[in-house]
Amino acid sequence: MKHRKIENLFDVKPLNENGVVDVYLEPVINLRKKPIYRTDDFHELMDQDFDFRAELLSFGGQVIEEPSSSRPRPKPIPSGKSEVEKTFDRIISEINKTELKGLDSQFIKPLPDDSSNVAAELPTSDKHIFPGKDKVFSKKILIVLAILICGFGVWKLGVKVKSNIIKNGGSAVLNLEEAKASLGDFKLDKALLNFTNAYEEFSKAGDNLNFMGGYLGGLLAEIPGNSQYKSARNLVEAGKLFSKAGQSLASAMNSVSKTGMLLNPNNSDLSLVANLKNAIVLSRANLHKASDLLTDIDPSVIPEDKKQSFLEFQEKLPEIIKLADEGLGYSRFLESFIATNSSKKYLILFQNPSELRPTGGFPGSYGILTFKNGKIDEFKVDDVYNIDGQLKENIIPPKELQHITPNWGMRDANWFIDFPTSAKKVMEFFKKESGSSVDGVITFSPVIVRQILEITGPVELPKYNLVLDSDNFIQEIQAEVEYGENRTQPKSILVDFAPKLLEKIYLADSSKWLKIFNVLISSPERKDILMYFKDFGLQSFVLEKGFSGEVKNVPEGQDYIMTTLSNVKGSKTDAVINNNINLYVSSDSDTIRHKLVITRKHNGGLDKYGFYNRQSPTYIRVLVPDDAKFVSISGNDKTNFKPLINYESAGFSRDDDLYMFERGYDKDNKTGVTTYKESGKTGFGFWLVVNPRETKTVELNYEVPRSNPDKPYELYIQKQPGLQLDNLELLLKNATNIVTSQKDAATISTSGDMQVVDYNLDKDLSIKAILK
Repeated sequence: MKHRKIENLFDVKPLNENGVVDVYLEPVINLRKKPIYRTDDFHELMDQDFDFRAELLSFGGQVIEEPSSSRPRPKPIPSGKSEVEKTFDRIISEINKTELKGLDSQFIKPLPDDSSNVAAELPTSDKHIFPGKDKVFSKKILIVLAILICGFGVWKLGVKVKSNIIKNGGSAVLNLEEAKASLGDFKLDKALLNFTNAYEEFSKAGDNLNFMGGYLGGLLAEIPGNSQYKSARNLVEAGKLFSKAGQSLASAMNSVSKTGMLLNPNNSDLSLVANLKNAIVLSRANLHKASDLLTDIDPSVIPEDKKQSFLEFQEKLPEIIKLADEGLGYSRFLESFIATNSSKKYLILFQNPSELRPTGGFPGSYGILTFKNGKIDEFKVDDVYNIDGQLKENIIPPKELQHITPNWGMRDANWFIDFPTSAKKVMEFFKKESGSSVDGVITFSPVIVRQILEITGPVELPKYNLVLDSDNFIQEIQAEVEYGENRTQPKSILVDFAPKLLEKIYLADSSKWLKIFNVLISSPERKDILMYFKDFGLQSFVLEKGFSGEVKNVPEGQDYIMTTLSNVKGSKTDAVINNNINLYVSSDSDTIRHKLVITRKHNGGLDKYGFYNRQSPTYIRVLVPDDAKFVSISGNDKTNFKPLINYESAGFSRDDDLYMFERGYDKDNKTGVTTYKESGKTGFGFWLVVNPRETKTVELNYEVPRSNPDKPYELYIQKQPGLQLDNLELLLKNATNIVTSQKDAATISTSGDMQVVDYNLDKDLSIKAILK
């Protein structure tokens, strides 16, 4: 395969070309670097002067000087062996334990022609073999012969070990490749088996590599310059650890595939999340150990045809470890979220992007989700107007909503662009209206439901004579709410649909649930899910991951923009409107000038659904750096909307947070623009009203001081949740060295003196460039 990262990870050569371990052990006898079985080396060795005193001392013996007149005493029989002799015996013992029968002849190199018969060519002179009756020299011959036999045995064994390492390692890598494919196909049981087999094969390779035993193997690895043996050992051990990590990963994914059971109110298995976390912990630990081993490998021992793959894998390993670290964070988040040892209640806002609001859409329906001791204790869905009807206090709504509703309630509490601020206000209203509190607020877009229906298949609702699938879900739900027979409880269809979808999810098989899980995990990145929690640990996690929907706090001197659209009495028209945004940026030594062009094309008017054929009044808010200055605007609508009632005479209460927010408003009646402050930013607010079959464009100009012309220009573009942009075009005048955070999604081109960055804003985007 083209992108194999650990193929033949084990295929190193810890043996030399003759199959002998490439290392020397001294100081017994220096056998030199040539094969021991060559006769010329043997003659040369035998011709050397022999220093009995030195040889004896090298074996741990002692030399006792006697007076010259004394007769030699018989040498005492030693009571034990020296450490060197013990080590030598251990080597012989390990070799004798190894089965050499049936060794494949194709792996054994024959002896050279000039040394195939060593005994026949040995010199016969007594002075060379038995000089006089000197028994010391005969001991020398025995030692040399023992080492010759040992060396030949090691050589034969080394050939077999080498072939076995290659054979076992090859099987291991094939199993890893198959495991990767099995994971991609969601065949978890097969992947687990593949990883297990790989581990066993790597273990066999490790056993063969350490054929001389742990004592000598460790000694070999620590000898200076013996990088081949140590690198081979590290590679095999890393392979075992990767296989073990894979086993843990497959086990973790298997746990994830069963996590759908958490949505089953009858489920009593509380071990699923704990198993998930434990599996990820083990996988992460093994990956870290493997990484340490790979850093201590000499790349020169890797065969040339494998070296590039090895280096690429080594380079990408930190990313793999980062994923494991993040997986652990997610498992801990999930464990706390489902309250494994307590209970937690969350408010779910089903925000409809067809009717845009600052945090994603109008929440026409809401849900209550309660976890107790790790499983669902309650889940219900209701119409937001039902709970708002329980509010006993009349509260003045935001100024831009006063012409469509007399009072403020939970349905309109997500008016602040910063989601944590809106979530807190939603929680306040929920407590006032229901009398109970919640531990967090989670938004949920119908786009997610549509994606889940693509996986689970359709949901049948015989009561409504409907079959809801991914193609018709949003339209049919809206049609039933707007035009259905039940006018007293028009959203009862959602109350009936929710438990049926939940059942579809928790009854889905492993492969389907993993795909559903992937949808849920990726949704926060696209801001189809936003989260706010009172729990500090949970909130810290969503802040770190960017799932909190907060207004981005950029470093001082960095440019920023966020365009937010709010549908105010425009029905569901945002579903049939095309949105295009162009931002032109130019600069001089002390000022950065911006021209923001927003174009909206209303495609409604002839649709079979009436809610797509209505006028679309939209209040637009543009957040920019705090020190920005308004210059001009054109194309916007100067509306004259009036409050439905006189709030002062009606005795309505004011919300302190909303009052403080609006008291900073500075409305210019001539331009129709309101300048204000929000979340540490300056905001420009204005109306744009688009009729069916109409296209309208508004152009806003503003300036931002340039603090340091010598530094690169940086811009952060934040996406509004729920807003579907057909295109975002950023045009930078006289810009060079442009870098974007979404390289795969952004296209850079040149138009005159403008550098154009085209981007479909699915996520936030940051830009860095040199502006002349």
